[in-house]
Amino acid sequence: MAFDSSHGGYGNREGQMLTQAITHHKMDIVVSEGNVISAVTDKTWDEINHQYVLKQKLPSSNEQIEYFDGSVTDYQSLVLALKSRGLEVKETEEINDSVFAVPITVLSVAGMDLQVYEFGSESSTNEAIQIVSPDGTEIGTSVIRWIDEPHFYSQGKIIVQYIGHNPEMLSVLDSLLGNQFAGM
Repeated sequence: MAFDSSHGGYGNREGQMLTQAITHHKMDIVVSEGNVISAVTDKTWDEINHQYVLKQKLPSSNEQIEYFDGSVTDYQSLVLALKSRGLEVKETEEINDSVFAVPITVLSVAGMDLQVYEFGSESSTNEAIQIVSPDGTEIGTSVIRWIDEPHFYSQGKIIVQYIGHNPEMLSVLDSLLGNQFAGM
């Protein structure tokens, strides 16, 4: 299907400053047994899940993708949820020294790093959230100059930190963990 939009961009843009320019779009729709199972605009925007498509080489046909239908509440469920999206997830490093006094597990997700902090309880996680400034540039008494935009998410017993601005990664994190609690 092809259509023209009076504004550029994708998804709900309510309250955003938009350029007024006629933009041509192409939507690829897949229907199975009378149900729309996929609708992707410009190979960029997933209309069903309302998020950017994370452009990623899918795993080989030998690698099975497990379906994940639960909530992300800890490190293990985060990894399962990311893999269920067809993303390549690798644990690359564990760092014992962190501002939150719990180890940092560094994950490479589609070639981008996420830092995961897992706490012993949700109340410990909530206490840690309180020491992060709204823009994510201060944690406790430490002032941090990030190399890119900081984004902090939390769910259950984990805090997930992404330093970057890739809209596809941000969309995946929003869909799995809700809105960021701190960052730019």
